[in-house]
Amino acid sequence: MTQSRAETDNPAHVDGWGTAGWTILAAPGLADESLLPGAGLQRLIAPLAHLCRREPLASLVAGHEPGAGGPGDGGDVAIGGCAPLTLALSLRTLLREAAANGPVLCLLDDADKLDPQSWQQIRLLARRVDELPVAILATVASASAAADLPVCPLPLLDDEASHALIRRHAPDATAEVASALVALAEGHPATLTELAAALTPQQARGLTPLPVTLPPNSPLRLRFRATLATLPEPTRHLLLLAAAAPRTHPSALLAAARAPRAGSDPRRDGRSEHSLTPVENKHSPTPGRAGSLAADVSGCSPTRETEHSTAPDEDDRPPVYGPERVSAADESERPAAREFKSLLTAGGSRCLSAAGPERSLAADERERSPASSEPEPEPERLLAADGSECSSARGLERSLVGGAEHERLMNVVDKRCAFPGDGGERLRGDGPSLDDFGPAERAGLIDADADGVRFCPSVLGLIAYDEEPIGRRRAAHLALAQVLSERGRTLAALLHRAAVAAAPDDVLAADLLGAAEDASAAAAFEAQRCAADLCSDPAEQARALLQAARSAMAAGRPHDARPLLRRASRLRGSATVNARARGLIAEMRLRGAPAEARETLLDVADELMSNDPAGAVDALLVAGEACGRTGEPGRYPRLARLAATRCRDGRPDTEMALHQVVGLADLMTGDPGVAFARLREVLRLADHTTDPAALTRAAGTGILLGQDRRAARLARRAVTLARETGNAPLVPEALEVAAFAELAAGRHDAATEAALDGAAVARTAGRPDLADAHRDLLGLLAAFRGDAGPSRERPAAGALGDWSEALLDLVAGRPESAAERLARMARTGSMTLRVAIAPHLVEASGGGGAAFDDWAARTGQPGWLALRSRCRALSDAEAADDYFREALAWHERDDDGGFARAHTELLYGRHLRRRRRPAEARDHLRRAVERFHRFDAGPWAEQAARELRAAGERIGPVDPAPLTAQQERIAGLVAEGATNREVAQQLHLSPRTIDHHLRNVFARLGVRSRTELARLLAG
Repeated sequence: MTQSRAETDNPAHVDGWGTAGWTILAAPGLADESLLPGAGLQRLIAPLAHLCRREPLASLVAGHEPGAGGPGDGGDVAIGGCAPLTLALSLRTLLREAAANGPVLCLLDDADKLDPQSWQQIRLLARRVDELPVAILATVASASAAADLPVCPLPLLDDEASHALIRRHAPDATAEVASALVALAEGHPATLTELAAALTPQQARGLTPLPVTLPPNSPLRLRFRATLATLPEPTRHLLLLAAAAPRTHPSALLAAARAPRAGSDPRRDGRSEHSLTPVENKHSPTPGRAGSLAADVSGCSPTRETEHSTAPDEDDRPPVYGPERVSAADESERPAAREFKSLLTAGGSRCLSAAGPERSLAADERERSPASSEPEPEPERLLAADGSECSSARGLERSLVGGAEHERLMNVVDKRCAFPGDGGERLRGDGPSLDDFGPAERAGLIDADADGVRFCPSVLGLIAYDEEPIGRRRAAHLALAQVLSERGRTLAALLHRAAVAAAPDDVLAADLLGAAEDASAAAAFEAQRCAADLCSDPAEQARALLQAARSAMAAGRPHDARPLLRRASRLRGSATVNARARGLIAEMRLRGAPAEARETLLDVADELMSNDPAGAVDALLVAGEACGRTGEPGRYPRLARLAATRCRDGRPDTEMALHQVVGLADLMTGDPGVAFARLREVLRLADHTTDPAALTRAAGTGILLGQDRRAARLARRAVTLARETGNAPLVPEALEVAAFAELAAGRHDAATEAALDGAAVARTAGRPDLADAHRDLLGLLAAFRGDAGPSRERPAAGALGDWSEALLDLVAGRPESAAERLARMARTGSMTLRVAIAPHLVEASGGGGAAFDDWAARTGQPGWLALRSRCRALSDAEAADDYFREALAWHERDDDGGFARAHTELLYGRHLRRRRRPAEARDHLRRAVERFHRFDAGPWAEQAARELRAAGERIGPVDPAPLTAQQERIAGLVAEGATNREVAQQLHLSPRTIDHHLRNVFARLGVRSRTELARLLAG
């Protein structure tokens, strides 16, 4: 329970009597009352004033000191001199009287912030109400505050609970935006609530950059600010460096901290180190424009758009949170740190482990009005006022004011880089040490280890950065740039230089773009975004924004890509860049609005055909997927054949893409022979490419050609390459194709494994749509086994949901209902889907297999030829025997057709029994029962068993089948000690589904408890 809920939802503040027969008493801990003996206790029992007729409670509830007799009579500070045990027993008597009317619930949020005397009374009371209908629920920051009382640690919110919290506070937020907030908050409910509540309508829809820090009135921000004020100056400076350079090794932070820096002398700041007066800095960064919720190793926030860009609409601008400043307070007073740690645990939080993005100072400088009367300082004056910048700047390839002034400034360095009063000696050897991280660690603000310093939660790093004056932040970036450059981290050093750039710098922008070519997607995104803000030419700025958007998508940050693409499309730059930006926006909307995306992509392909052939081919590749999802080709065939004549450049990747584009067009226009020839060429060329996106598309082509096992190999190779190249969102996309390929090949265990892995990585890759797709696929796999529990626990929308329900109708003996669903899918589904459902449609209705018959013949694959023969048997009763025997012969040649073969055996056995040939039927039905049990398809096995009994056979017990891949994973995690909820969180399933599978595991293995399971697996 959080403090805000206790204060707003609990009626005990004004009325202690609940509406459900409970008496609800509440007294959240308040820091400003912690020095008033008995204050918390008085608030707790105030609603029971009518029962407080005797001392010492009568005086306490009236606000007098118990035993003091009334106001002005003095009395002992420790609750009126009344013995603690006597007071506790009086409280017990009071609650017993209150409980005569119904149970009593005492709620004490932040109980460790109550005055010590009240908290002692609550603890005494808690041990003496066992036999009463009284419950006491308290939240504390640490277990030590509730000594010898039962403690239930509250875990961080899981993914499902985090999304539910966002839906409550920001119901209009898109799935991408919600995933970004969840990733930033990392299970911390207070952070998540405040970020969600601060979203503007434009931000909730992903049209403008998301807030990167908490609003000014945030309780979390205010408490962190107060805690910062209690820390020693060296600790605050280290926190500034850590916030400016997330995930930087502590040794580098210490090296940067030991350099002379601005702001270390209070006289330079123009204020006392112990001042508590907020000081506003009008040139501080505007977090709303920073645009990033999470960053990689070396990120910087974008500066405001240059004068060449089109200004955003007024309603598109995110809120700007004021950069109020608080300097250090007296170090001997630390209550704020204690309060802040309490807030971190409120609502089930622990200290988190994450890093926040670096911030840009360029926006600070660009906020200056051209008409400002304040002149820019001369270089000498700047260095005199900020001596640390001199030594920090030495070693950089160019100074802030340009190469022409470089040598003169370096001469000034030797004269000016000393603090007043230090004898002209530079501060080289002495400075902060690792011990200076200690106060922040003890306050629960950071976790520090060899991998870097992580704020708890990560958004606190942004606040730590904002709370420092601009001069100290500038000096921090310069010092970090020097240290990282010396350590060979060129891109990180360039990003810190970009953070302090006060004007467009095309040379620095070019350096950033060059360094980004060999960087990971996340690091490239930061570099390209900063480069865009440094470009003076609108066309170059648009190109950099387009590159940054592509990198953001590859890094799993579509919420960052959308605003960049929107900016690029508004700039007065290249028409080609603008068209590509529109194409990327359409690609991001492909799954949610395929018809709209298709039209936009075809428009883009048409526009780019002459000036950017490669861009036209890229647009057509994605448009082909959109056409497949809608079942409507539109202008696609015409543009595909136009591309075949205009876009050839001799490169193998281009040839592969054109074969795919034109092959799809041939399929759409009814020329399958030519189409299959072109698409087989795609598979041949795929063996020679290392592009994971091209491999994923080729794998989808393999499924369309019926070459499922080859498709699965290509998709898994794409997964490996995507992981190696850091293209996180492509991993779940390739796993989705792999799962469908394995399902088509009849390898259900492998399909389940791929879908489980895909669901686990999709959300962390910034693809909640793919996470849903993988869970829908898991539901379909469950429906194939006839298991309605997982399939209906989270009903899938659209085609997969209809397919799942149709399969459940078939296993339940409702062919008419199944036929109705499948017929609708055959009319509106994609080409691949129409092929996949055809055998089920024929089973349910006896018709609809003509197109499938032709397609299966063209594949030449034994598994599909077996299903073609089965469909013929179901459609032609006179020749059914021959077709069923032909189907079983093809199944024999298909190594992985176990599940499909079991189904054919069931249908053939049923046919024979109904033709009054029970002896022949029993052989096929026995094999069907055995195989279905092997695949954990209990409902299908029961259906086959019913047919077998009807054929005259008595069925004995069936040997338990081995565990499926999913069951093995669940059993292994449970054997290691994981709870059902922990297993569910790891596998992205619900605890109810885990419980369902665990019961099946116990039954298969013949164990009765988790202990027996662990022993069995360990043996």
